Amino acid sequence: MPALLLQTSPDEKPSYEHATVEPFPGFRVAPWFGLRVEGETNVAFEPEIEAAFDSERLRYVPTYVGVRAGEVNGTMLRTVRVTDYLRMGARLCIYVTSEVDGDDDADRAPLAVLFDYHADEPIFGDLFPRHALSAGPTEWALQHVAFSYVFALLSADPPAKAVQRDLGLSPSTADNWIARAKTLGLLTPSSEGTDPMPQIEAWRRVMRPFGGMTGDE
Repeated sequence: MPALLLQTSPDEKPSYEHATVEPFPGFRVAPWFGLRVEGETNVAFEPEIEAAFDSERLRYVPTYVGVRAGEVNGTMLRTVRVTDYLRMGARLCIYVTSEVDGDDDADRAPLAVLFDYHADEPIFGDLFPRHALSAGPTEWALQHVAFSYVFALLSADPPAKAVQRDLGLSPSTADNWIARAKTLGLLTPSSEGTDPMPQIEAWRRVMRPFGGMTGDE
């Protein structure tokens, strides 16, 4: 497994305290990250990427890409998988808080660490009871749809495809359920200034099986 050397501040180790941007109620991200990948299989260099969070587009955008090697050549630069490395770093910069003001003092880990999943796997893993989907787009299912969508959007992953993967839905069903989640206000950005509690409560419900966001209930 490659080593991911992440910074969320130029001179400090990654920390929840650096997650000062709240693009969706309860979801917090670091405004900047730098990532270097060491020891990747069949890669003769160490790729580096820096990215900044774009609050208008609600996603990270790369601001610097480079490589480290004994001797750098043009082929190395052309083969840097920018999108893959952007996702690797972004996933480790996303946190969830159960407090509206974000000042709760619980220990925090990035969502990607709490879920402990690989990039192409459903984020909810086997904990998500797929048989419940036969009941249709219940409030509980739509909360998972919204959580999957937001996490994917913030981590530079196509959100509709992520919902298909995470909930085992067909493309048309995923699109329908995403639209329903939007109608419930579960996909409303913080910038719109609506009541954050429906989203906060939804994230609590989704996170409960993972041991997160239960202390203040």
